[in-house]
Amino acid sequence: MIVAVLLVAMLFPLPQPNVQSNQPWRMELLTTLILLAAMTFGHFRDRAILTKMFHFGPRPLFWMLVLLAAFTGWGLLSSAWAMSPFSAWHHTANWANYLLAFLYLRYLILSGRGTAFVISTFFWVSLILGSLCLLDYLTSPEFAAVEGNVRLRFSKYAELLITALPVLWVVSLYVRRRSARAAVILASAVGWLGVMLSLSRGAFIAGVFGFALMFGAILLIGPAVFRRHTAIAAAIWVLMTVSVQFGFSFLTPIPSTADYISGSAGQGRESSLARVFIWKVGGQMARDHLFQGVGADNFGVAFNHARASYRVQRPDDPPDERVADKTIERSHNEYLQILAELGIVGLFLFVSAFTVFGFWCATAWRRAATLSPMLLASLSGMAAFLVSSGISSFSFRLAQNGMVFFAVFAVAAVELTKAGGRRPVKEQPISSRRSTMYFVVVSAYLLFAASTFVLKGTAEYYVLAANRETDTETAVALYRKAYRADPDYSATYLFSSARRYADKDLSLAASDIRFAVDRGFGVVLTYCVLADAYQRSNDQVSAEGALTEALSIFPRSPLLRVKYAIFLSDAGRANESAVQFAIARNIDIKQANGWEYLLKNGSVAAFLAARNDANIALPAELIPEAAVRHYVDELPEGAR
Repeated sequence: MIVAVLLVAMLFPLPQPNVQSNQPWRMELLTTLILLAAMTFGHFRDRAILTKMFHFGPRPLFWMLVLLAAFTGWGLLSSAWAMSPFSAWHHTANWANYLLAFLYLRYLILSGRGTAFVISTFFWVSLILGSLCLLDYLTSPEFAAVEGNVRLRFSKYAELLITALPVLWVVSLYVRRRSARAAVILASAVGWLGVMLSLSRGAFIAGVFGFALMFGAILLIGPAVFRRHTAIAAAIWVLMTVSVQFGFSFLTPIPSTADYISGSAGQGRESSLARVFIWKVGGQMARDHLFQGVGADNFGVAFNHARASYRVQRPDDPPDERVADKTIERSHNEYLQILAELGIVGLFLFVSAFTVFGFWCATAWRRAATLSPMLLASLSGMAAFLVSSGISSFSFRLAQNGMVFFAVFAVAAVELTKAGGRRPVKEQPISSRRSTMYFVVVSAYLLFAASTFVLKGTAEYYVLAANRETDTETAVALYRKAYRADPDYSATYLFSSARRYADKDLSLAASDIRFAVDRGFGVVLTYCVLADAYQRSNDQVSAEGALTEALSIFPRSPLLRVKYAIFLSDAGRANESAVQFAIARNIDIKQANGWEYLLKNGSVAAFLAARNDANIALPAELIPEAAVRHYVDELPEGAR
């Protein structure tokens, strides 16, 4: 139960700044501490535990772990050419933790204690997540008020659930006591309800695939003794799924997940189009850095460079500038992101590892007359996770997801060993000296990894303190401390630039914005504010440079085109200004005219003009919305 609560700890609110560190750290810290505690208690209970953990057993498992270790090492090596080497370390620490968790859980399962631990953890995780999600729905006065909160809180956990639930559901086939079986089925049903209510379309589709694969495989190639109970469990699952989807669609004002998939609810089409565009830019990033990639976990930092390169090749695709007001952290496709970040070398290592695993499964199937339901369930959970990874922005990028995946993988590895006709071989006597050496090395790594994640938390604490500070110089000093503690945390410079901008210290504000833009915060609005800061500090050359750079990334942004046109007009370059105005109006005449009125005459004048001319967009219709709020007229002093 303790481990389950720690796995869902991100659901419990803690004080944090509105822009967190570039890479998550809370769950990474918790999982590192869990591993450290497990290694320490295990070592003092059995001095040979580390040596036993590193005994890999079957040859396919050995080669798969070697390939995954090489993949992890390649991620660490990529820090040598990555724009953000600390992000590469973040990726390395996550994968090292996954491998340690796999080895430890496999050892526990082989020793007879691990299966119950894994199953009970999944039991409590499913109950907690499903119950909390349902509670959010029941305690909200209307669905519109809870929709955004549900997406933010639970969609990142949906992949975890679809990986664990097939294993948990199949446990009901093994349990003999009716009360225990009912409890397991209840937890499984509550967990699946959590997936359906999380509003994650990709997780729902992958979950349906995983459950269908599990039930179908057990009925076709599983032991005959389990088929009747499997058919009953499948019928319960199908009835529950159809009832929830039908009930929400037709009997309540709340749309179902199926409605989001079909596009009849939510902004599914816009989300899908944005995702496709991110994939296209990710493909460009991969082509530009085909062999070694841009560096592990550096997708977001390198995105604008790839976007500019993509726009050179395809200036009119798409005709508008999607996700121009959002910082992009992940590709929404784990395999594409691996290719873009670690090149063909990284993707080859990753795919090769799971190809070896696939051959191992095929070999076990040929050797065994039937495959155990537990093996088929764990393989189905892994398959659901890998399918979801193709359309998800989370996947292995969130520590809790990776930990659950490798826990299920540990179950599958032990079951495959049994299916292959091999039983675990008892270890020979092991020297305590070697075991102690392993323990020292692993503990030193875990302590170092934990300290780096603690520094990220320290950085966010400094930002919180700076945000409450009234004195600008004191606040800026705290922001600098935050950046020194976490060099990935480039938002600290964005925060400090806002303080300097408000105090009219425009030269230093421009310097801070420039730093943040170069490290992943280059959206349309930040480029506009950067150009404004340069202009107001009389650095016209840098202002034009910022605008032309922004247009190389967002060439079809009416706001940037109009802003550049006004800049050129103010500089006396009327012909060039007219060209930019013409391009802006060719992209979207209403947006171009609306931005021209807003930037030249203010929001009140723009609003009045738009009411009298259908070719002028109202300020509320202009894109991006955040930029409208930045340029809206200030209230008179007495009206504040």
